[in-house]
Amino acid sequence: MTLHNPIGIWGGNQQNKWGNASFGIIITEWIRKELLAKLHPNLPDDLPLAPMGVDVSKFQRRRPYEPYKAGELQLFCCARLNPAKGFDILLKATALLNESGLVTCLTIAGEDDTGGLGYRREIERLILSLGLQDKVRLLGSVAEEVVKEELEQAHLFVLASIEEPLGVAIMEAMAMEVPVVSTQAGGVPELLSNGFGVMVPPGDESALASAIRATATDEEMSRSLSKNGRSLITEKFHHRLSAELIAALTKGLQQSRSEPQKQD
Repeated sequence: MTLHNPIGIWGGNQQNKWGNASFGIIITEWIRKELLAKLHPNLPDDLPLAPMGVDVSKFQRRRPYEPYKAGELQLFCCARLNPAKGFDILLKATALLNESGLVTCLTIAGEDDTGGLGYRREIERLILSLGLQDKVRLLGSVAEEVVKEELEQAHLFVLASIEEPLGVAIMEAMAMEVPVVSTQAGGVPELLSNGFGVMVPPGDESALASAIRATATDEEMSRSLSKNGRSLITEKFHHRLSAELIAALTKGLQQSRSEPQKQD
């Protein structure tokens, strides 16, 4: 069994499902704590932590990262167009930055669950109501190469999620040496705490705008986050971590089943 979101999202009969699993793999510590609190003792003995990962050999820059200095501040966000990702907060923060005199452009990669006919339309209406039609680009669903190129151009990656199990898009930005400003939602602190990113409370556009401004206008901070981010992903969130863990657990399980059983 594996768990990539809070257990309540995945339907019923969880005790039976987990009680019959040989082992489980959890992507964040906060999800593992919730699982233990709700289903103990109906859990397998092995519940190791193995976050989703990034292939850092693919996600690497062709050009050195350059912090913001003057002109237009370029923000990039990559996420499914869903209210849980806090796009209303991100757009309002972008409007606040422009109103304060810091010219800020935002590019968003991602589409809604109905191919652009659902929540995207609410986002488009909000962009118009905030007067951001010349400052925000909606790319829709795009290829990985487009995401990497946008990350090459960005000064900051920003994600304003209300709920976020961990954040592969954040990992990809960090692997591309782009400083990250996000919220303290879900498992994000496991990525961005201790100087690896900047976090604000979810749902607060003023705090988000202030954090974006403070990070963008501090060249030393931006360079430090750029360097530290890739180092963390390379060391602890590489894409082979889960595969190696599954292989080790499976091998151990096979060995235990092949060993002769002791007779009482």
